[in-house]
This record gives sequence, structure tokens and C-alpha cells, in this order.
Amino acid sequence: MFVLTAATVLLYCTYLRYAPIHLAHDEVIYALTARSVALTGRDLNGEFLPALFHIISRYGSYYVTPVVIYVTAALLKFLPFTEAIFRMPSALIGVANVVLTYLVAGRVFKRESIAFSAGAMLVLTPAHFIHARFASDLIYPLPFALAWLLCLVIFIEEDRPWILFTGTSLLSTGMFSYLASVGTMPLFAALTAVALALYRKPARAYVFAAAGYGWPFAALLVWFMTHPAQYAEIIRLYPVYESTGVNPVRAFLRTLGYFTTSVRINTYYEFFNPSFMFFSGDSSILSSTRQAGVFLFPLGVLIPLGAYRIVRDRRVPIRYLLLAGFLLAPIPAALLLEVTIHRALLMLPFGVLVAACGLEWLLLQQQKRWRAAGLALLLFLPLQFMPFYIDYMGAYRVRSSPWFERDMAGTFERVMARAPAGQSTPIYLCENIRWIDSYWNLHLIKSGREDLLPRTIYVQPPRLDAPAMASGTLIVSKAGDPVVHKFIDSGSLHPLAIIAEPDGEPSFLISER
Repeated sequence: MFVLTAATVLLYCTYLRYAPIHLAHDEVIYALTARSVALTGRDLNGEFLPALFHIISRYGSYYVTPVVIYVTAALLKFLPFTEAIFRMPSALIGVANVVLTYLVAGRVFKRESIAFSAGAMLVLTPAHFIHARFASDLIYPLPFALAWLLCLVIFIEEDRPWILFTGTSLLSTGMFSYLASVGTMPLFAALTAVALALYRKPARAYVFAAAGYGWPFAALLVWFMTHPAQYAEIIRLYPVYESTGVNPVRAFLRTLGYFTTSVRINTYYEFFNPSFMFFSGDSSILSSTRQAGVFLFPLGVLIPLGAYRIVRDRRVPIRYLLLAGFLLAPIPAALLLEVTIHRALLMLPFGVLVAACGLEWLLLQQQKRWRAAGLALLLFLPLQFMPFYIDYMGAYRVRSSPWFERDMAGTFERVMARAPAGQSTPIYLCENIRWIDSYWNLHLIKSGREDLLPRTIYVQPPRLDAPAMASGTLIVSKAGDPVVHKFIDSGSLHPLAIIAEPDGEPSFLISER
């Protein structure tokens, strides 16, 4: 396990500032919120230690679950405010997922070689690697689900009720890790009852399981009861049914029927489309390089084979949960009609564990050709991952730049260099650059230049009046903004710098009066 963990740390926790190429707006907002909590205990809206963070911006409003914010805030208490530190918690979550997958596989398959292979398959899963290097809450549900599964397997083997209580407590706490988990974790809780029934556990086991799941779930209900407006807003932002009401019971019943519509069934199927799974991956460049699938090619053989062996072999009922978890994970995303892996990352460890079932069958066959096939599939994994990694650290950075809001960091470094402390000339930031206020605040904090905040003016380009501006005034706009170029052509402004992306495409323009 040490070798596996060390390799994962080396792969996942290095060059975090370098790739992805820029910070995405979610990463920026999470970092600013976490810093506020670390310093004051309050979010950006002034609410003290909320159970759900409401992000309010001129560019949109949405909710963030608390785990990612509090984990990042804990890190920022002791470490500097930098891009690598923002991303480090997610990278460490990725490492934890690998370790937990190894431990679960060791318990389920009873073979070190299969446990190591399962962990290695998750390490080399493109979608897992990408999201472990991205400072958001998308990957946070995975360790909660894997820890629950590990506790459940241990309980089935050793019959220790406190282990079961711990497992279901972690599962329920996982609802605070990502909004889609509010739909996924109850499904996994139902799998707990199924497992207890399959192994004919006594009634007290159900009591411990329910008690463990109940207390964090009750805390969530209390929060929604004391913040009814937030529940209504979440339903509005993430609609899974057509209704003007927000009654939770009615919403649940309608959702059950709503999922059976053909359009949602088709959406659900697309998560298992071989092209999506093993070839092209997600359509979003934030979630895929488009040069590899969600999983690597060998799992296109091992997952179907593993699913077949699970269905055929009834001697180890716990393995049914591996397949069930894989099949249930995309349901919340399908309800939202979104075929995007970032809302269904729980597919990844369960898919790997199902694949491990297929690998086990190949390696245990008497015929050498089957064992050779299993070893060949394993050896092909690093061979395919290598060009994926090279592309991720190279050409993908160039392709993905527009998806990561372009080079605002380089733009603001130039602005700060042209705006020494002690001056009072304004700095105009064009509001048609989305999320520019959050990026500006972050880079000022990171550079220790918060003295520029009082000089900052946000403006829509049509409201710019360059002739009336004081000499030395700076303006940040899109590179091709026609209003700014009109002032440049008339001589009212002169360009200082054009910020270009690695492919040479201009992104932003810094002008001066």
C-alpha cells in the first residue's frame, strides 16, 4: 500500500499550480469563501459557520456544500493563499480515494494483488485524476461512500455494530460534501439494508444502521427547516420536476415518477455509452481532455466482464453492492438531464471495483491465455495513461485555457505593476468579463495589494467615458471590445498590453488614459 500511496501523491499532488493552466471561477470563489471562514468564521455574506454556503454574485447565484469550504479553510489557517494550496485538499481526497479503494478491494477479494490492481486502476482513471487536481467539491463524496462501503464489509465479516454505525454516519455526512449527494447517499443507505438482508443480520443491525444515518440527516433537515428560503432556492436552481410548490414529500414522489420518462432513461443510458466511458469522455473540457474516456480502454473489457461475473456468482453477495453502486451513481445527474461525469464521480470507484471482479476471474483461470489476457490489460493501463498525462500537462493546457476563464492572473499582475501604492487614480474593470470581481479580489489578496480595492470601479463598456477620466487611469477590457478600441482610435486611450493565451489568441487588453 505504501508504494501505491506514494505513487498517487507524486502523481496527484505535484505541479498543481501548473495544471490546470488557470483557476476556474468555482475555484476562485471557494478559495475566497474559505479564507473568509478561516479569518472570521463567517462566509462572504456574513453568515456564521453556515451548513450550506450561498454564493451570491453579479454573475449568478448558487449553493456550495460545506465540507470543501471548511477543509480548505483549515488548510488556509496555516498555509499561504496560493493556487497550489487551494487545490491541495482535492488532490489529497484523490489519494484517500485510492487508499480506501485498495482497502475495500482487499476485504472483498482477499488478495493483495487484486487490491493493489484496484487501487492502481483508480489512480490511472482519467476522470478521477482530472477532478482530483481541481479545487471544487465534485470529488468530495467519494471518500464518504468508500468509507461506508469499507465499514459495511467489515461489519458483515466481524459483526461489530459500532463499525456499521460509523459507516452509515459517514454516508449520511457525505450529503454535506456535494449537492448531488443528497440524492445519491439515500440510495446507498438503501443498499445497506439490502446487504443486511442478504447476510441475514439481526434486527439490531438495522437499528445501528438507521441511528448512524439518522443523526447527520436530521441535522440537514433542521437546517432546511430553519432556512426554508434556501430549500426553495435549491429546488429552483436544481429542478428535477415540474412543480410550482416545494413540498419535500411531493417533490420526492414526483421525482420517482419523473425519472421513468423516456428522456431521463435515455440520459441515464448515455452515462454507460461506450464512447463516453472509454473513448471521448465528457464533452466539457473542464472534466475531460477529450483524448481519453472517463475510464481507460482496458476497463471497457473488465467492467462488463466483472458485472457478468457478479450476476453469475452468488457466493459473495457483498459484490452485488459494487455493481449496484456503479449503476445508481448517475441517477441524480440523469434527473437533471445532464450527461456530465462531474455530477456522477461516484461511478469511478465502483466501476473500478466491478472491473476488479473481472480481473480476478481472468487471473484465477487455469488456462494461461486467460491469465495472460488479464496481465495484458493491466499492463496496457500505464501505457495508455502515459500519453494522456503528457497531453494533460502539455497541449490540454492550451486547449482548456478558455474554459478556465483565460489568463486573468497574468492580466492583473500587469495591472498591479502599473499601479504603485500611494496613488489614487482609478482602475476600471469591465463587467462583461465574467467573474472579474472575484478574480480581482483573489489576486489582490494573494499579492498583498488590497490597497487597490478602493480604487476599483466596475463598469459596463458602453458607460466608459475615456475623455473624462484622470490621466493614468487603467482600464481592463476584453481584447476585442469595440468601445475600448473606439477610444484608442480617437486617441483618448492608449493600449499598454494585450494578454494572449498560450495559443496566441488575445484575451484581455489593458489600456491607459
